[in-house]
Amino acid sequence: MTQKQRLIYSLLIALVVLLTMMGLGWLQAHNQISEQVFRYMAIGIALLTVAANAVLRRRVKR
Repeated sequence: MTQKQRLIYSLLIALVVLLTMMGLGWLQAHNQISEQVFRYMAIGIALLTVAANAVLRRRVKR
């Protein structure tokens, strides 16, 4: 994987995380999920994002 590919994947991951968090915020605003569920899901999404970024970083050829 090249630096350019990693950059593209990183931008896609950031976009997906942003849209997911906006969706969770919308669900919470409309009382579909509680604040506690929102917190747990946000933490889970953050952990998955960190793990995905670590995997991408290791696959970059120098």
